[in-house]
Amino acid sequence: PRYAPPPTESTLFSRFLADDVPTSLTDKYLRSGALEADDLRWLDGDQITSAGDLIDGTILPQSRIAADYGIRPEAYRQLRQVTERNGVGIQVRSTSGRVPELISRGDVPKPKPIKLKTANQYDVYLGVDPDDLARVPYRPNGWPEPSIDTPPHNYRIDDPDRLARWSNDDYKKTYDRWMQRQQELIDNREDIAKLLSDPNMARYDEERGLILLRNTEQGTFNPVTGDHDLWKFEVEIPPDIAPEDVDAYVARVKAEVLAELALPPFNAQHGAHTDWVPVSARDIEIDRRIVGGHGASGGDPLLTVRPGVPAHIRYTDGLGS
Repeated sequence: PRYAPPPTESTLFSRFLADDVPTSLTDKYLRSGALEADDLRWLDGDQITSAGDLIDGTILPQSRIAADYGIRPEAYRQLRQVTERNGVGIQVRSTSGRVPELISRGDVPKPKPIKLKTANQYDVYLGVDPDDLARVPYRPNGWPEPSIDTPPHNYRIDDPDRLARWSNDDYKKTYDRWMQRQQELIDNREDIAKLLSDPNMARYDEERGLILLRNTEQGTFNPVTGDHDLWKFEVEIPPDIAPEDVDAYVARVKAEVLAELALPPFNAQHGAHTDWVPVSARDIEIDRRIVGGHGASGGDPLLTVRPGVPAHIRYTDGLGS
């Protein structure tokens, strides 16, 4: 399909395909009840400074979708049009706003076998090169444990209060990230070893601590960055579908939606996380932690795109999840 810019006529959903949604416009529709979504709420993008500001149902403008979820405007138009055309709600996990830039430079979107997180600022404090933010780091021999008494050498170098800031705030966040990385090694060591066992597909850059995958278009091995990580497909069941046909209908719709989202510019690399069925004890525990990582108590909110309403965020334990 061709994902053209949205029409300019004053239909309700086309207004929410714009790059940004004016506060007054959104408030108007919410107050009038035209959206039929009483629990949605507007929070201006400039007021959003952390995940803690994003209460369940917060509407996001396109500028925040690009910054917090790494979804470029053209990819968001594709996501929105697939949603509207198929009548399917879609949830997406967050990733760095730097991802589109890295992909344009040849980085490879993270495929399904790689469940390692992309690097953030706290990984930099653990030794990742700042140039590799939003790439997938890997330290097979373990990550250096941070010390509360000694800030990293690259931490707020010119700040006279760097020690106080470190011990009172950023040490805990960096330590939490260290714990995540150590657990990742336990959870993913076998899968990464299997991936790296084929030198024609993947390699390890020991000096930079990065996994490299073959970029089939360029014929080179490039770093791995984030992808548009689908969380959930919400399929509405038509009333004329017999109960015994529901599972087949849902599977067909999900497959069609995924096929559309696998096309550029969205370029989905795999299906939705909630369609993954963990079997082993290890995978069940991994799934439990992933789901818990999107709860309202400090978790990462999910971008939620549903027919007829503006894009907003939900948590796995939220009222509208």
